[in-house]
Amino acid sequence: MTSYCKNRCEYQWKKGRFGECNCISKRKCKFRVYAKQLRGEGGTVQIKSMDLAHRCDYQSHNRKVTYAYLADKYLKDWRDNPTWKLSAFMLKCRRDLGVEGDAAEQYKRVWDYGATVRKYNEGSNAVVKCERIERPPPLFQRMYICLQPYKEGFMDRCKPILGVDGCHLRGPYPGILLTAVGKDGNNNIFPVVWWIPDFLQIYRLEARAKPILTMMEWIRRWVMKRCCQKREGLLKFEGLIMPSVVKMVEKQKEYIRNCDVNQADVWESEVDHTGDTFVVDLEKKKCGCFRWELMGIPCCPVLACIEKKRLNYEDYVHEAY
Repeated sequence: MTSYCKNRCEYQWKKGRFGECNCISKRKCKFRVYAKQLRGEGGTVQIKSMDLAHRCDYQSHNRKVTYAYLADKYLKDWRDNPTWKLSAFMLKCRRDLGVEGDAAEQYKRVWDYGATVRKYNEGSNAVVKCERIERPPPLFQRMYICLQPYKEGFMDRCKPILGVDGCHLRGPYPGILLTAVGKDGNNNIFPVVWWIPDFLQIYRLEARAKPILTMMEWIRRWVMKRCCQKREGLLKFEGLIMPSVVKMVEKQKEYIRNCDVNQADVWESEVDHTGDTFVVDLEKKKCGCFRWELMGIPCCPVLACIEKKRLNYEDYVHEAY
């Protein structure tokens, strides 16, 4: 039964008479097995009734490879090499089980991967840089990926500011993964570009040790699913300003009472706040603390000026939000 259900509900037969689907799919599955152990038959089990038709979704993760399974499979190897490093053990497990493919072989296909990205994602950028092309074997230097949908999303609905982040990669070929991210309308990160330079070492820890192409595909699919989830969440949204921005503004409003507003012109004011003085210009949308210009969300001195003039703060939030 465990083998039969390996790609569906991940059911594992345990001691008992009744077994049913235990997947987390939203579609209700009617998979059921009712069995009874026969007395005096040496563990023989008789199936009384069953419904083997799965209606739940297919599972993409194999959770049968548990710590107990690995301990039993590699017990002799550990006894032969008690000082075996955990990273080397994990690498051997991935190779033996064919989890992520061969890292060296994937470097031979980086050009093909870049060409595939450009072919099937029109308008996308995929650049692969290698050295010693004329004197084989070539030496991989860097890879740059920018998919057209995320490029358009950033240009259309994000603030024109990019941040760069990076992390060290693990595995047989260490390096660094760099990412360029923007901020979407709900003030969440919006991945735009990811690339691997040649000088040293993702959003999620489990991707760091994967071979290069497996990792790049993992990132692409993770970003794709994340954007889809955000899009579905927005279907329930009602209002002018995104929820996270509203929370930030409401939090800043609590400190308005500590501001002393001194109006200098129709739209210009000097605001004393926490021992500092800031010049606020509502017409040019500028504040001396520069937070309003950087984030596009009114800061505390700006909100104090808006409150004094009895204006709506929604009119002073960047259009991206």
